[in-house]
Amino acid sequence: MGFQGFGVNGGIGSGGGGGGTVPDTRRVNTTAPLQGGGDLSANRTLSISNFAGAGAGAVPGGSGADATKFLNGAGAWAVPAGGGGGGASFGTFASRPAGSDGDTYYATDLGIFSIKGGGVWQDFINGRAAVKIDNSTFSWVNQETTVLQDVGSIILSNYGVLGNHCRVKSAPATPYTITLKFRLVSPQNLTDGNYSSCGLLFRDSVSGKLNSFNFQSNTSYGGFNPWVIAVDQFTDAQNFNANIYHSSSVGIAIRAYGSYPNMCYKIQDDGTNRKYYYSLDDGQNFTLAYSELNNVFFTANQVGFLISANNSQLIPTAAFDSWEVA
Repeated sequence: MGFQGFGVNGGIGSGGGGGGTVPDTRRVNTTAPLQGGGDLSANRTLSISNFAGAGAGAVPGGSGADATKFLNGAGAWAVPAGGGGGGASFGTFASRPAGSDGDTYYATDLGIFSIKGGGVWQDFINGRAAVKIDNSTFSWVNQETTVLQDVGSIILSNYGVLGNHCRVKSAPATPYTITLKFRLVSPQNLTDGNYSSCGLLFRDSVSGKLNSFNFQSNTSYGGFNPWVIAVDQFTDAQNFNANIYHSSSVGIAIRAYGSYPNMCYKIQDDGTNRKYYYSLDDGQNFTLAYSELNNVFFTANQVGFLISANNSQLIPTAAFDSWEVA
C-alpha cells in the first residue's frame, strides 16, 4: 500500500516518500502579499512586515506588528501583560528611588529589603513584611541607662536597671488596633533571670499607670528559661501592681534553647474594651489572651513598646521590627 511522503525538495509523492512536487498553484511563496480567498488556489505570503490583503485568509496588518506582540481578541497587535519593572538597586534607605512596580531595593544602612508593588514600597525586616517604626514620633518614659539603636528595627538594650523602659506616643482615636512585630535578642538560655520582658503597653500620661503586654521570662519552670505571655499592671513605670493574665494558666510556656521566636502582638481599644492578642508563628493568626473594660485601673491616652529587666538584673535586648496602626 502506497503512502504520501515529503521529498527533500519539498515535494509530495506516493509510495516510498519520494517523487512529485507541489504544483505552482499550491505553493506559498515569500514575495507576494497574502490576499484573495482562503484556499491555496493562488500564491500566498505571510510577512511580519507587511500583513495585507482582504477577504478570507487575510491577517490584520499595520505598523504595530512586530515579534514582541500578539494578536488579541479584538484583532489588534498588543504587548503581553506582565509584572513590569524588575530593576534591582541598593543604597541608603533615604536614597531609595520612586521606582516602578516590580523593582527591588536593599537599604545598606538599615538592612531593609523592599519590593515595589501596587505603586507603593513594601518593606521587609528579618524576612517579615514590616511597617518601619518612625522613632521620631515616640518619646521616653523611664529611659534610665537603656540604649536605643535605630537600624531599621528599633533595638533597645537595658543594662540591668529595674522598671519598664518605654517608648510612648499618643493613642489614636478609638477604635484602633496596633500590631507590633518584635524579637528578643538576649538574654538566652539563662537560669538566673526572672521577669525580663519586652512587648506593648497601654498608658495614662496623667497618673503614669500602665499595662504591659509582655513576652516574659519566668524561672518558676526551672532549668533553661521558659518564656510566657503576661499582662501586668504598674502604678508607674517602675512599680508593679498586679498580674492580670499569665499564659501558664492556660498551659502556654515557651522553652527557648538558643533562640527566640519572631513574636507578633496586637493591642486593641474598640471604644469599650481593651484587648490583647498574640501570634507565635506567622503574624496572621492571632489568639485573644485577655480582654477588659477600657477604663479598668486607668483610661489609656498613650500606647507604646517597652523593655524591662525587672528584678532579674540582666541585660535584655529586643529588636522592634514593625509598628502598624489600623
